[in-house]
Amino acid sequence: MDDAASVRRSREKVIGKAERIVAACRELYYDTGGQDFTIQELSAKAGIALQTFYRYFPSKDQLLLAVLEDVVRDSYEEMAATARRARTPLRRIEIMVTTPLMTTGPDLPVYSRLLVSEHLRLEREHPREIEEISATFLDALIEFIEEAVAAGDLPARPQIRRDARLIQLIIMTSFHRVALGLEQEDRNVVASHVWQFCLGALQAAQPVAGRSRRS
Repeated sequence: MDDAASVRRSREKVIGKAERIVAACRELYYDTGGQDFTIQELSAKAGIALQTFYRYFPSKDQLLLAVLEDVVRDSYEEMAATARRARTPLRRIEIMVTTPLMTTGPDLPVYSRLLVSEHLRLEREHPREIEEISATFLDALIEFIEEAVAAGDLPARPQIRRDARLIQLIIMTSFHRVALGLEQEDRNVVASHVWQFCLGALQAAQPVAGRSRRS
């Protein structure tokens, strides 16, 4: 029992220190207005020695992935929980599609804007880690599409995971544009348009495999 308690305390200490480093990183993003900062500055902010940082995060990219997971996974879990309280499967899907777009814009915290900029690079260099971070959103979206099909609100879809992944990519691209100030339309208008487009795609009849339309 004593050994088990010692292991648990040691694990909690490790997790606590890692969380403190992640929190310090998020604060630095905000404090510096999205400017780059050094590991030395981060270590000072977190109140740890430089070698301690590298004990928990072998590289700055590993830290950025942890920060991205901290920001994104929490918001995805909250979003999915909100969607599950909706009365219909289609409304649940709509919440998953529109919420990320309606909560972005000029008032987006500066560290999140920087994470948007870093996201594409991290996805290219660390695709497996980014896929794991996005899994909470994708799994919930698949769940709600399956519910809509079962309820008769959508036609049968033989490749729901692929369809959900395409919708996720549309949302991510739109999110990036709005968060970076590249989209001129109001974010609510963007969210509504993306939802109508995705809904139309989901409502479309699926082509029969192996057949093609001939002119």
